[in-house]
Amino acid sequence: MINITNFSEADKVCKEWGVECNFAFLGNGSCSDGFDREIWMDLDEFITKREFYSTMCHELAHIWCFDNDKYIDYHHYICDGDYVLKYGLKIERYVDKIAADIFADYFPKMKYKPCYESKEDVEWFYKWVEKAYGEKK
Repeated sequence: MINITNFSEADKVCKEWGVECNFAFLGNGSCSDGFDREIWMDLDEFITKREFYSTMCHELAHIWCFDNDKYIDYHHYICDGDYVLKYGLKIERYVDKIAADIFADYFPKMKYKPCYESKEDVEWFYKWVEKAYGEKK
């Protein structure tokens, strides 16, 4: 588990975006809410600062998508589990591309770590869809 005792850099970036950044041990992954303009960083899931900031930028990219009407059904929570099962991973990878650009702007000395690239990440996504929507792949 990552040992970040100073979240000022994360807070600074989020404030520039007009987003509240919350930190907690959630146990079910980080998330964002475009309506409330906040992200929740699950401190259970990070080993390195690179992973932490990559995920933070990923969640900010969801806020960007919300603000710019990208994949409206997904980012405005008006889709069902079938939609998420069919399109969710594609959307998450689209978000990753935007997140990589955000990351490069704020953390140019580090390399972005995509959130949905590895086999384990994809398996986690489908387990999350099953848990959240009751839909199985």
